[in-house]
Parts: sequence; structure tokens; C-alpha cells
Amino acid sequence: MKKNKKKKEERIKDVKQKYPFADEMLTTIRQEYETENDRKKTLDTKASTFITVNIALLTIFIPLIPFMELQSFFDKSSGVEKSVAIIGLIMLGVSIVLLLVSFVILVYVAGISGYRRVQLDDILKLSSNEEQRDISCVKQTLVAHYHQILRGTIDDEGNYKINTGRADKIQLGIILMVIGYVILFISTNVLRITVV
Repeated sequence: MKKNKKKKEERIKDVKQKYPFADEMLTTIRQEYETENDRKKTLDTKASTFITVNIALLTIFIPLIPFMELQSFFDKSSGVEKSVAIIGLIMLGVSIVLLLVSFVILVYVAGISGYRRVQLDDILKLSSNEEQRDISCVKQTLVAHYHQILRGTIDDEGNYKINTGRADKIQLGIILMVIGYVILFISTNVLRITVV
């Protein structure tokens, strides 16, 4: 009996030596997890905001485009005026395509799932060995679990990669939206000056 107790104490001592900084690691990794959760919320808000801005600006710009006057304009205009109006229409088409692509990207980003959360069942599946129940081992298991959530595995992206991909897509969506609205503004003014 003493021999088993001594082996157990040696194993626990060995585990404590393996993971001497489990407390600090657990605190740090929890903070990183919370940071990624906050980042996710920020990205969700940003995507939703730009979707709303995109829709709002489109509802302002669309009535400014002189669609009704275009047919009669093409019937009675000269070659140079027609060419300018056609360039304006091409620019209008390009801007609408850019705005639609931007909108689709932002909606996709807002709907991305697959974000990983803490799985209590995984944490509770600790080995039945008594040394694995030592607090240091439990903390190390938690550290490993949080790390896997944040950084992922070979088969699964972690939250960090998911958030970074979402941030990149939001940035692309915003850039396309700004370019689209600049072109829309220019094309709307070209059409209004030429047609009206």
C-alpha cells in the first residue's frame, strides 16, 4: 500500500514539475480566448453596419439616376453625347456589380459559423488516473483545450484563423463598397449632366 502511495506521490510531483506555470498559462490563454470572442463580436457588428450603410446609400443614389430620361435622350442626341452617356451607363453597371459583390461578401461574413467554443464534455473526459485529476493537470488540460480552440488543429481552423479570414473579407467588402460608390457617384453625375 505504501509503495502505491509513494508511486502516486512521485507521479503527482512529476506532473507538477512538467507544468509549473499552469496557473499563468491558463490565465493568459483565457484572456486570449476572450479577446478572440470580443474580436468576433466586433467583426459581426462591423459587417452588419456596412451592410446597413450599403443598403441605405443605394436607396439614396438610385432615385438620382435619370432612368426615365435615358430613352428619349438616346433618340435625340448626337454621337458625342451618346458616347458620354454610354460611358456613364457602363460605369453605372460596374459600380452596381461592385456594390453587389461587396454586399454578398459582407452578408457571407456576417453569416459565417463554425466558431469554436469551450466544450465542457471534452474537458471532463480527463483520464481516470488519479494523477490526471491533480489540479495542475486539469489546468494544463484546460490550457490545451483553449489553445486548440484558438489555434485549431490540422483538420479544423481555430477561432484566430476564422476571425482573421473574416476581418480580411470585411476589409475587401469595404474597399469594394467605397470604390463602387465613388464610381456610382461619378456615373450618376455624368448621366445627370449629359441626359438632363
